[in-house]
Amino acid sequence: MKVSHRICSGGLLVIRSRIVSNNISIAATQRPRLYSTHPPNARLNVPTDFSTTPLLAHRPQSALQNPELPAEVRSGTTQQMNLFQSINDALSLALASDDSVLLFGEDVAFGGVFRCSMNLAEKYGAERVFNTPLSEQGIVGFAVGVAAEGMKPVAEIQFADYVYPAFDQLVNEAAKWRYKEGKGGRHVGGLTIRMPCGGVGHGALYHSQSPESLFTHIPGLTVIIPRSPIQAKGLLLSAIANKDPCVFMEPKALYRAAVEQVPTAYYTLPLSKAEVLKEGSDLTIVSYGHPLYTCNAAIEQAEKDFDISIELIDLRTVYPWDKECVLRSVQKTGRCLVVHESMVNAGIGAEVAASIQEDKETFLRLEAPVMRVAGWSIHMGLMFERFNIPDVATGGRDSRSGLMRNAISKTNTGPLDIKALTIETPNIVSQLGPAFEKYNEEQFATVKLPGSSQNVIVSSHNSLGDGRYYDVESSSSFTFNHSTQKASAVQSYVLESRHVDLVKSLLKSLGAHVKEHFPNASYGVYPIENDSSIALLVVANKYSPNNFWNGRWRSLYIFSPSSSFLTGSMKVDVHYYEDGNVRLLTTKPVSASISSASATSIIREITVAEKKYQEEVNKGFNNLSEGAFKGLRRQLPITRQKIEWDKIAGPSHRTSLPYSPSNPSANTSIQARDRLRAHRVVSGDKGQNIINMSKVFTYADVASHSGKKDLLLVIHDKVYDTTSFVDEHPGGEEVLLDVGGQDATEAFEDVGHSDEAREILDGLLVGTLKRQEGDPKPKVSTPATTTQSTSSGTGLGIGLYAIILLGGAAAFGAYKYLQSQEGKA
Repeated sequence: MKVSHRICSGGLLVIRSRIVSNNISIAATQRPRLYSTHPPNARLNVPTDFSTTPLLAHRPQSALQNPELPAEVRSGTTQQMNLFQSINDALSLALASDDSVLLFGEDVAFGGVFRCSMNLAEKYGAERVFNTPLSEQGIVGFAVGVAAEGMKPVAEIQFADYVYPAFDQLVNEAAKWRYKEGKGGRHVGGLTIRMPCGGVGHGALYHSQSPESLFTHIPGLTVIIPRSPIQAKGLLLSAIANKDPCVFMEPKALYRAAVEQVPTAYYTLPLSKAEVLKEGSDLTIVSYGHPLYTCNAAIEQAEKDFDISIELIDLRTVYPWDKECVLRSVQKTGRCLVVHESMVNAGIGAEVAASIQEDKETFLRLEAPVMRVAGWSIHMGLMFERFNIPDVATGGRDSRSGLMRNAISKTNTGPLDIKALTIETPNIVSQLGPAFEKYNEEQFATVKLPGSSQNVIVSSHNSLGDGRYYDVESSSSFTFNHSTQKASAVQSYVLESRHVDLVKSLLKSLGAHVKEHFPNASYGVYPIENDSSIALLVVANKYSPNNFWNGRWRSLYIFSPSSSFLTGSMKVDVHYYEDGNVRLLTTKPVSASISSASATSIIREITVAEKKYQEEVNKGFNNLSEGAFKGLRRQLPITRQKIEWDKIAGPSHRTSLPYSPSNPSANTSIQARDRLRAHRVVSGDKGQNIINMSKVFTYADVASHSGKKDLLLVIHDKVYDTTSFVDEHPGGEEVLLDVGGQDATEAFEDVGHSDEAREILDGLLVGTLKRQEGDPKPKVSTPATTTQSTSSGTGLGIGLYAIILLGGAAAFGAYKYLQSQEGKA
């Protein structure tokens, strides 16, 4: 039997077999990255079934059979935990066993973004578990200092994507401390830096990075990435007890997905020691963290189809890593594949491959080149995250439609990435011309004509066709390249219109209006609709790099001389991009009858409409600034400026940008509320619509609805159906499933304020809970810091990360509802 393997760069294994002899020969061939979809009968790339995977201990016996556990732990008890719960358990045991252990980071006292520190502040006190300002450099710098004084700080970086400001502290301070102090000097061995890492399917640029290879270049740091709850608990306790500073990276996709039986006792697992998860004889696969589950799926299918044997190794500690284990395995199998989610360039795979080929004995045993399957050397785009993370691939064509399918089917010699789209389609820019044209015209793009310092507008209202546009004020026409956004071929243009006098008068009045109220704006007046109407356009931009936002104002007014009626709209687009992305879009329609069809009257009506709109906007922004942002209690970085909401772009008689809760046409949260009201609500019979909202549930009824597709929550003895809400808001399940089917009172912690109406939460109400003898009692957290609510009873606000992950509208409504319950308590 000869087995011919195609080990491709985009999937784990593409394997075919043919009978030629009794000798085994495996040829590794670089192939393009291909993906299969997941139809009902799919065999590959199906979602991981964490309830059956052999990489997790589903029974207490299997959890306690781990030979790395001490004898007293193997004879003890276990408890079912997911990954974040096991980390919480490890942190609790560390705090309980050693008074020198500290836990801190952004929102750690509130439970943390992924709930890893829930209840620890209440249990161990605000002096040992506390929040920090939003300053990664400050967090790690403080941690290095207290570690040097003999403490054991466990510092949390909220996402690995935000660790870079702290890189100097880790590389130039923590890693070098022992070296510069000498054997008898102080060290920072008690330092542990925790951070969630990796993709989740919708993390995009700033919530999906895997930067482990940046730390593996630094001597003095130990870098650890666990694959499961058992491993996370034991390795984290080892990191806290270690004599070298440790970077502990937690695959956030596994926080709630990976569930297994975990020993309840205190135990540690060895660092810098790999684990052979499955023995084999034909191929060695080396990986760590989340991709191990994908590797296992590929191995299961390959071994079933092709009668081969594959060994799987979990590095666990990626630096310093266990070379001896890997080399021993490759010497046995003669072939090696290294798999990781982070970028392929200069990654863990490169180091493992080089080490294998540098070892003489292992190199001479190789029967094929060492191959790597890893993320592409591109940033993680929101829409393309699934294409960037290794998966189990087929040898056939992708069945998805559109440009992506064509790029895959036409590319036979190289990897599929964003560059392949343009390499294989050299005319793609010209083909996208109509899309560029539509975008530029809708955005009222501006351009400076050659030899002029004045911006002119590009829109459908001043288009002459064939890429040419005209400007009334400069009496010129020009060609506009929509892909480069440059003007050329300027010619003289004479406006011909029966309303030419009104157009020029409006242009003069609008110019004065814009100069008074809009900084850095462009404007234009054009006859449209076969000279039956006149369009007035204003576009203004403002940028504030110091405050991390930019804003764009667009207003379009259409005046009909025959009816003396003015219609149009004002649109505002604000992008706030500090440590993430928030975008606000608002639109305000305008309609008015003009008593006198003069330029003065028309501009006066426009001014009145804009001023009235801005008054609504100011009120909305005040509510946002004083309510939501203060309620989040997220201090801005100490080195950066405060957000100046009252100075965000717009005309000078405006003090902010249009965003008004009182304005239905401009308020996305109202739309979110309406969608929530329309959600299907589920009763005891799945799929049955509930009309009577006074249904009474027992605790057993609620507990039976605890899945992602069927989820009920209890808050203060009221039952809410959140099934459709989770479906509509990917990522919401990260909080909801934590308390799914249970009493969620404790989960909604004391963070957040809002002026949103309680009816948003009421839109999810399906009934009340009737507590019976023996049911779990609702738990109420005690405020851990002075910044938390001092209300008694069940005065619990919505958790900060419920706001982030569930969506502002529902979370704010939940908080308002809970506040109302305080008054009744």
